[in-house]
Amino acid sequence: DDCFLTGDDPEKTIEYEVQKAKMLVKSMGVKLQDPLEEERREKQIRGFLETAKNFGTKISKENLTKDNSFNIMAKSGAKGSVVNIAQITGILGQQFLYGERMPESLSGGNRSSPYFAQGDVDPEARGFIINSYVTGLRPSELFFALAGGRVGLVDTSTSTQTTGAVHHEITKALEDLK
Repeated sequence: DDCFLTGDDPEKTIEYEVQKAKMLVKSMGVKLQDPLEEERREKQIRGFLETAKNFGTKISKENLTKDNSFNIMAKSGAKGSVVNIAQITGILGQQFLYGERMPESLSGGNRSSPYFAQGDVDPEARGFIINSYVTGLRPSELFFALAGGRVGLVDTSTSTQTTGAVHHEITKALEDLK
């Protein structure tokens, strides 16, 4: 019960906002040749998709009761956050790799996954996940969700190693000081 939203069909409301964002993104057209114009276009697209994700977060907040276990856990500081709850119950939203939408690195820079057609401008083709963990992820969505997680895991492991090495070097260097 804790995973399901209550209220007047919140899933349909989220889907409406997602469809609106997808239409806005598609209206932006294909990738532009001018790097400055393309950067501006990408920024607008990210804004459209962020709005849809934020709406999903808002709906999740509004449609879970105060005594919901997820809410209690997040508000107490024990574990999780409003964003985590929204990902479980509402929508995952845009996934990022190195701070950017999923790169179109396949087929000569025309797509980010073999799952999608070359030149597809649908936000889902670049890592926008319209489902939640409760509804389940499609294979392409799972791939995109895990891509960012792998980078985060590698960053964490290498930064921990670096921090430990620096700490050891400083400790050794300061041993002889009195």
